[in-house]
Parts: sequence; structure tokens; C-alpha cells
Amino acid sequence: MEIENGALVARPAQKRYTLDELLSQCDFTQPISAEEREWIDAPSAGIEEI
Repeated sequence: MEIENGALVARPAQKRYTLDELLSQCDFTQPISAEEREWIDAPSAGIEEI
């Protein structure tokens, strides 16, 4: 809750998901599509590392 321009404002809290919660929704038995394979095999675009 906050005070904005003299009014008390309540906003709903946003759910923060854990990595385990997100991964539990994935179906790893599905084959990787050609588009996903292209993205995985693409060269780095910056300084990211895997």
C-alpha cells in the first residue's frame, strides 16, 4: 500500500514464480521444433554465455 496524492492506494501483489514452478509446466517429452533448434544453435548476439 502507498499514499499517492493524499490517497491510500492498494495494489494486488504480483505472484513471483520459482524456476521449479515454471519448469513443472513444461513437457520435455515433446520434440524440439525446427524454429527452436535454429534459435538454440544460433551464434551469440552479444556477450552472453551458456
